[in-house]
Amino acid sequence: GGPPLPALREVRAGVLAHLHRVFGLHPSQVRAYFHYLPSFWHAHLHFAAVTGPLQGGATTTVGKAVLLDDVIDGLQRSPFHCADASFTVSVGSQEALYGRFQACAVLPASAAAPAV
Repeated sequence: GGPPLPALREVRAGVLAHLHRVFGLHPSQVRAYFHYLPSFWHAHLHFAAVTGPLQGGATTTVGKAVLLDDVIDGLQRSPFHCADASFTVSVGSQEALYGRFQACAVLPASAAAPAV
């Protein structure tokens, strides 16, 4: 039922220790997150240095990333968290997936993208 919790904890601890050793980054200066849709068709993990509470770029904003700590927390509560949880993603009207969602009637054909 999902990624093994001990492996996620080990990866998190190991990468954070390495980033501290090599770059002097404190864990509070690093954001660890998964991408899934719409950037790629499989989950993958990123570790990004942040210099302030709003730094990190558009790919770490709500709807583009799921924080590793949130996944670990959910898996501590239930080993089926990733299978049972709903993950919301943001898809811009310029992304190929937007058109596919319209073609599959996930979005109405006349859905207007919100102004950004």
